[in-house]
Amino acid sequence: MTEQKRPPALFDAYGFTVDLAVVHSGSFDVQAVPKVLLEPTLADEDPARRDLEVIPGIAGHGLGVRNTKVMRRPSKWGRKLVNLRNAWAPALDTAKALILPGGAHPFYDPAHHGSVGEALTPEVRRICDELFGCAQHGWSNSQGLHLGIHFGKDSEFGKLHAAVRLLLPLIPSLAAASPILEGRVTGSSCSRLHAQLHAHERLTDLMGSFVPEPVFDREEHDRVIMAPIAQALAPHDPTGLLDPVLYNSRAATANFDRSVVTLHVIDTQESPSANMAVAEMIITVLRALVRGRWVSNYLQRAWGSDDLQQLMLGAIKEGGRMMITNRDYLLMLGLMKQESMVAAKVWQHLFVELYGDLSENARGHIGHILEHGCLADRILARTGKQPTIDGIRAAYGHLAACYAADEAYL
Repeated sequence: MTEQKRPPALFDAYGFTVDLAVVHSGSFDVQAVPKVLLEPTLADEDPARRDLEVIPGIAGHGLGVRNTKVMRRPSKWGRKLVNLRNAWAPALDTAKALILPGGAHPFYDPAHHGSVGEALTPEVRRICDELFGCAQHGWSNSQGLHLGIHFGKDSEFGKLHAAVRLLLPLIPSLAAASPILEGRVTGSSCSRLHAQLHAHERLTDLMGSFVPEPVFDREEHDRVIMAPIAQALAPHDPTGLLDPVLYNSRAATANFDRSVVTLHVIDTQESPSANMAVAEMIITVLRALVRGRWVSNYLQRAWGSDDLQQLMLGAIKEGGRMMITNRDYLLMLGLMKQESMVAAKVWQHLFVELYGDLSENARGHIGHILEHGCLADRILARTGKQPTIDGIRAAYGHLAACYAADEAYL
């Protein structure tokens, strides 16, 4: 009998998927992904050496890039993503196309434009269209960095989930990158997440309160979160095509078969290195929380979903400008004397506290965010609050150039 491979210990291994869009290099309209970009040989000719996998998106212009081997140091994977982008360059040039990062395409209308991607089988797509309508921003115009953190024992899940729940509401204030939809400034720094809050309204059990419930072992997780999802899907899916684990639409989700908790609240950043820097910063704060740097895990577990959801909604709307007035929340992050604080200043505090644990890549990119604002703010600094389509094209053209050159956006 083959011995079952043990999962890695907590904070020993990570995974990610980065969502990206393909656009026409002139008009910046969405464009179908060139088939050659999905071919595995572009990642590496030798399958044994292949570190990255390219997968189709729900929409025809979308694709995802995910790791096929364990990620241990995020800074190294930025270079791998750059190499893949360089391998795509000839095919993109031939198709007169560009890779567009950011949390969402700024003037794409999913109800009237674009094409269907291959992420869902035709039968699964039919069910999802009937239930939710996939031709909406929360489904077909959503680009995020999905960060997976592996855990080993059940006790590690409990500690990790407590820390993740606590940090989730703060993440959009660092990583929001979708201030414009359908050519208009929406008023939300993270329009991607705002749209996702309304993407499953017919089956509310799939999302719950968005911030996951305070569950800290597998039995509790399956009973409180997974059982209601399965029950909600069952009448609409008699043949069992929809896996309840995959249709858990909370801000963070757990997969116990893979021993991983995945965070879904990070908008895709302007470059491969920036994506990995944000991932590393989040991992570093979570590690500090799990180790009890500021407060015990017991106190972290005491937070209900409602208070955390209110903080999350504020960060989705205001990004780094959100004023945090919940003194108890500030205490959780080591801010002992403050009655209130702007979210960007909280991140500055965490950055200073944990600076010695960060790579040079993370120090550079997180420092850039703290100095110039989250990517949503930097985009709006170029477009203004009443942008023209030409102004949007110029701002997002610079964004595409940053991804190609692996440079920070300013």
